Amino acid sequence: QAAALADRLAAAGVNAALNATGGAAGSGLGLSEQARDASNGLLQPLCNVAIAGVDREDWPARVEEALDGCAEAEARGLFLPRTLGLGISAPPTPGAGPSLLGLDDPRLDRLFEAATRRDLPIVLEVGGPRSWFAPLEGNPDRPFLEAHPELHFHGERVDGLRWPSWEAVFAAFEARVRRHPEATFVVVGWAGAQE
Repeated sequence: QAAALADRLAAAGVNAALNATGGAAGSGLGLSEQARDASNGLLQPLCNVAIAGVDREDWPARVEEALDGCAEAEARGLFLPRTLGLGISAPPTPGAGPSLLGLDDPRLDRLFEAATRRDLPIVLEVGGPRSWFAPLEGNPDRPFLEAHPELHFHGERVDGLRWPSWEAVFAAFEARVRRHPEATFVVVGWAGAQE
């Protein structure tokens, strides 16, 4: 399959393609390495790291081990989807109610520092257009959002939490980038391109 896909991409003039869901070491990344080899290097993997458990004592060690695996597999970078900030529940903190794990949560610092030490670019899928964070009524993207409700981040979530605002999502992104001046960040997706 990888070779056939590579042939189609090459025929379309594509010289390289990144697989954002390349997997984690020991969980899918090996298959992505095989796809890279079968495609003569056209399909390059990004690696993924499980975010769950940032409050656990073994989190730093798990991050280091996971990113060692990414580097050993010669992944082209670390991919973090928009669910970071828009989907993953934050571990409870004393005196605070339930919330989403924000991109700027300090408990994630170790992940970004470890990727930077390994010269792994950090590929972030951040937010989306402002319309995705606005009410449906009068929304220019209403037909799209009705067809893809998982991309509508307005009001209350199914679990009772409220979605963060567009401004809050991008403020968290900017705070994260400021905290890691040595890191290489690549922002993909919508990321407020029209804003």
